[in-house]
Amino acid sequence: MLCGPPRRPDPPHAPPAEPAPTFRSPEPMPSSTDPYDLLGVPSTATAADVKQAFRRLAARWHPDRNPAPEAATRFREAQEAYELLIDPDRRRAHDEKRRRHLLEDPQPVARGLFEAYLAEIGS
Repeated sequence: MLCGPPRRPDPPHAPPAEPAPTFRSPEPMPSSTDPYDLLGVPSTATAADVKQAFRRLAARWHPDRNPAPEAATRFREAQEAYELLIDPDRRRAHDEKRRRHLLEDPQPVARGLFEAYLAEIGS
């Protein structure tokens, strides 16, 4: 004879656990070589903003913390962008070059901006 309350039915089986995903950055770095785009800061960013953006990217892309194959390259790109923008003389020269390039030959720059805009709204 059975003692105790009636037995409850077994709960449905849980689906098998999925394998751990490999590291993928939620927001890939832009393919641009412009240091402002690489760090994700506007051209009016202060040195503190540049430093904060670099630290954020360095934490994400440092090869010791990120096993992705492109991590070392992305980290170097961010480091070079930081070094250029944190030095006032190099940053001033870069900004002048950007302005001069836009004024001398605006069509390729405008085309690139428009294509980037279309790619962004298309995705």
